[in-house]
Amino acid sequence: MANEDWHGKIGGPQRRALVVLGMHRSGTSALAGSLAALGAGTPARLMRPARFNPRGYWEPVAIVAVHDEILSAIEIEWSSWRSVPAAWFRSDMAARYRAILSDLVLSEYGASPLFVVKDPRMCRLLPLWHRVFAGLGIAPAFLIALRHPLAVAASLERREGIGTSRAVLVWMRHMLEAEASTRDRVRAFVSYEGVLADWRAELGEAGRRIKFDWPLDEDDRRAAVDAFLSADLRHHAPPPFDDALQGILPHAATVYRLLNALRAGDDSAANRATLDAIRRETDAWCRLFGNIGPEHEPADGRKKAPPALDAEAPKSPPPTIP
Repeated sequence: MANEDWHGKIGGPQRRALVVLGMHRSGTSALAGSLAALGAGTPARLMRPARFNPRGYWEPVAIVAVHDEILSAIEIEWSSWRSVPAAWFRSDMAARYRAILSDLVLSEYGASPLFVVKDPRMCRLLPLWHRVFAGLGIAPAFLIALRHPLAVAASLERREGIGTSRAVLVWMRHMLEAEASTRDRVRAFVSYEGVLADWRAELGEAGRRIKFDWPLDEDDRRAAVDAFLSADLRHHAPPPFDDALQGILPHAATVYRLLNALRAGDDSAANRATLDAIRRETDAWCRLFGNIGPEHEPADGRKKAPPALDAEAPKSPPPTIP
């Protein structure tokens, strides 16, 4: 099925973007690649596969370069757990980058009625992207990849040498910002483990939440996804959830539990309030420890968690957890 034939499935002439969000090493590539196999449009210039992602990243290389440029300009690394200042999104610089990203969407995706855009850095820049999509008249649907944070941390340790505590904090930052910035918008949380175990069921449920019908009745599309996904994608199985994660960062355990509740459809006011409280406390941690950065990394360049965080997470009173 040609990409242009998706007009009948997206409910009208408006273009639609499937925006894949999530922390690095959370299965965003597997999710984006599956959507591409189902027929969603991909960028003209894709990031090349690499050793740690032999099936491909499925990221628009030009857009990723702009994201890196933005984060560099405001002195935030991809592996930082600091937030982008809210005032920046109202700045002249943000307006210039909005124009640049808008032009790139048009040049990378052409007239595709439905396309997939993925870069974990988007979690940090969603207020900017909301304006990009609105200005282009594109309706985004957000698919947020959810993977156990200790599995993410194990993958980052193997690939980047980042310590477990810091990796979990960075996971929290990405996921908290992705959740908060997509509230009351068209979205679904998608389990990476669920995609590997039964992608038809996992994507089928996500499709119902974003009111989208995948072409699951087409044999060639199903075969393409089956060929793309395999159990060997799961490099790191998480340890027992309650014992392991609770012992490292209790707030991360709560965030993971509540995001799984959102995946199941429980978007209650109480859950939102708890996530908001944890996000505020994470911001407070950043004010104390967020400037610890490259000067604390080993000489070989491999990143590690700040010593205070590797040793013990800050001991401040937790928010009320339901």
